[in-house]
Amino acid sequence: MAYIEELKTVEVKRAVQMEEQDNITWQVLERFRDNPNSELHMLSNEVGLLNRKIEPLLRRVEQATDTIKLAGHHKSLS
Repeated sequence: MAYIEELKTVEVKRAVQMEEQDNITWQVLERFRDNPNSELHMLSNEVGLLNRKIEPLLRRVEQATDTIKLAGHHKSLS
């Protein structure tokens, strides 16, 4: 019986979450419909900000990759 109650609880939470996501989606679509250029500009700015945050991380990953490649080319001394 407890298992069924747990399933019900999980399903209710999932349904509520899906409804919230649906509401958010409709709000975004309405904003796009009302003023698409403004929304696209705002999204473009957000993507630009994310890119600026990610760029240094990508550079560090590339540097680490190059370091690993260089380390692989040198044979260790015995």
